[in-house]
Amino acid sequence: GDANDASGRGLHAQLKGGTSWGAGRNGGSAVQFDGRSGHVQLPDGAVSALGDFTVAVWVYWDAAVVNARIFDFGSNDVAYMSLLPRDGSGKLRFSASRNQFWNEESVTTDVLPVGRWVHVAVTLSGTVGTLYVDGVRVATADGIWINPFQLGRTTQTWLGRSQYGGDPYFKGRMQDFRIYSGAQDASFIAGLAR
Repeated sequence: GDANDASGRGLHAQLKGGTSWGAGRNGGSAVQFDGRSGHVQLPDGAVSALGDFTVAVWVYWDAAVVNARIFDFGSNDVAYMSLLPRDGSGKLRFSASRNQFWNEESVTTDVLPVGRWVHVAVTLSGTVGTLYVDGVRVATADGIWINPFQLGRTTQTWLGRSQYGGDPYFKGRMQDFRIYSGAQDASFIAGLAR
């Protein structure tokens, strides 16, 4: 029922626009995104110290909208890293870029399911990006050379919103959003997805 940083570092997030609290998994609370203006703002620079990392979250996606974001970390539409539940090719995609979308470094897999809770995680270890869905490794790609620290002190560190103003907002719910320094292994991520 809150967007406070559970790590004790005081990096609390803020609900913006059309966000509210809704029903979560197992009787918990989740952030409800309206698909029009709702997003969560993480503090500026929240990911600026990360090299290798893990991001994990429970997602309930209401509508299979192309180019919405689960997260998008950046300061503009030139340099960012993002997780899209469905890109223009119909794929779940993690991407990073320092030169806009035509030079994105990505790992992709089948589109995220709609209308149910799904656990999604992405890890970056060196230049290897890996996607997990419901605790299972579903895709890996080498050649992702951009780490969060290379984006500098991000000022648009968002859940549910894109760096590109014309892209749609996420519609659905998210719960238990986590960022870890370091790429967690498959057994750790499987444990988060229980």
